[in-house]
Amino acid sequence: MRRTAALCVLVLGFLCAAASGAQPPADDAFRAKLDAFLADRARVLDSGDASLEAVLTLYNRFVGSYDLSSLKPTQIARLMGYGLINYSHFGDGGRDWSPEAIAGVRRWLDDRSREGAVAAAALAVLDAPREADTDERLRLNRAALAHPALPDALRTGDVSELTRFLVDGLTDPERVALKDDLAAYLARLPGASPRMAAYADELFAVVRASGALSREQLEPLRLGLMRLAQQAQSDAERHDPSIDGGPEYYAKVVASLTHADTAARLVGRPAPALDLIWSSGDPPLTSLDDLTGSVVVLDFWATWCGPCVASFPSIRALVDHYKGFPVRVLGVTSVQGATFFPPPRGRERARTPRDEFDQMSDYITAMDIRWDIAFSAQDVYNPEYGIQGLPFTVILDPAGVVRHTGLHPGAPLEELAPLIDGLLAEFGLPAPR
Repeated sequence: MRRTAALCVLVLGFLCAAASGAQPPADDAFRAKLDAFLADRARVLDSGDASLEAVLTLYNRFVGSYDLSSLKPTQIARLMGYGLINYSHFGDGGRDWSPEAIAGVRRWLDDRSREGAVAAAALAVLDAPREADTDERLRLNRAALAHPALPDALRTGDVSELTRFLVDGLTDPERVALKDDLAAYLARLPGASPRMAAYADELFAVVRASGALSREQLEPLRLGLMRLAQQAQSDAERHDPSIDGGPEYYAKVVASLTHADTAARLVGRPAPALDLIWSSGDPPLTSLDDLTGSVVVLDFWATWCGPCVASFPSIRALVDHYKGFPVRVLGVTSVQGATFFPPPRGRERARTPRDEFDQMSDYITAMDIRWDIAFSAQDVYNPEYGIQGLPFTVILDPAGVVRHTGLHPGAPLEELAPLIDGLLAEFGLPAPR
């Protein structure tokens, strides 16, 4: 009986491999080849002389050496974690390998093991953004969140990209529709692999805002996620190769969870100080005190943040609406080590903060930014403001007191204008009619 079962498993495995045209590589060989690629990429980027074309050639040569449809879901997930499935946004020479990867993970959707759970998660991340039908997008995400082997995949950390997608890849109405599923997923994270600590703070913020869990349920969850992030930070300090990201990154996750309630507690209190080390204004701004007397819209952002950049048209509309009135928009970022220009210029490494300031001057022109931009000495994920994800918008009254927080700069003018107009009226200041 056992011999017959073993033979069936062998035959089924052969048929699956034959259907895709190739056997998946052994995990050890796959990891060794990936590590070699990452080392090559680091050398090219750190040289400071690499062209975008050279980087993309490196990407295409590595990814193109595989038949993605033959890889195991856990192997595809590793490529996803390093941004190697879709880098078409880098411009000419960039590739989107998603169709091949989707074909690969679909073969595993009926698998009830960890590979099947990773396949369901990968399909949600890769296919849902291409799907226009909201019901189908929700179905893909629910299938990933309800897979029976998801707890096993969480313990090994093989679905880390799912957490990022649940934060960045869903619309607000979709997150509300999935709030109970998200809450159940989040509740599993404290017992997961430290690899799952990435984006845990942002997902916690999403679930808290959805109202899916009570305050009594949220507090032990927050503490459990903090312990997970602290373990990831410790593992990163020991250079554990299974942890993606450095200890500084996980220190920020810990700080974010530590100050998770800060944003709500800030309302009605003076805005925490920002030490502005560079600004585009004339005269340059050095602190928030320079804006006293105006309603101030603080937009915390970064050039690498897609949703931040996507909000620029809405911010332009806001700036144009209040032109000539005592309302100031200030985009606040911090030194990131690089500036992400639109193609063809792409990512440009900054060797010094001064290099990055000069790049920002070019970026402001390239992106038609009509509001002040400033670098703060404090990290853009500023724990004193309770920032757990970007973009993050705060509105100060003319006396420098926080009145609204946790807003999105991409919100339509019809949503933000009443908040601003109310403060102008309260302080007897003129507003647009």
